[in-house]
Amino acid sequence: MGGLRFGSSSNIGTLLLVQMAVVGISSVCLLTLGSVQALSWFIGGTISIVSNSYLAFKLISRRSADPNRLLGMMYAGEFGKIVITATLFAISFATQAWIDPLALFMGYIAAHLAHWLSAIVAGNRN
Repeated sequence: MGGLRFGSSSNIGTLLLVQMAVVGISSVCLLTLGSVQALSWFIGGTISIVSNSYLAFKLISRRSADPNRLLGMMYAGEFGKIVITATLFAISFATQAWIDPLALFMGYIAAHLAHWLSAIVAGNRN
């Protein structure tokens, strides 16, 4: 059984670390706009990181050389990622009346855009 490796050979680890850095640093910077916006941004970014971590774990936990099995694992991982994302958004809106929806969604999108940044970081490293 494989695990997430955050060493130099792990593009998945790089992606998750870059997402964490983008969300953390941008949340701190957004404190100038207010704590509600900064925390909403942080929650949105965290939703993205959690769902991406699930997908990454799903894909690397069981390695398979069979293309059909690999495709099935990808579909299952993506479906799980969507369910986790929708559930976490629903929980956020249901339990946090103070949340700023725009900041929440922008934090989520910013974490997803970190995919491009991580590709640049990984490309410079190799």
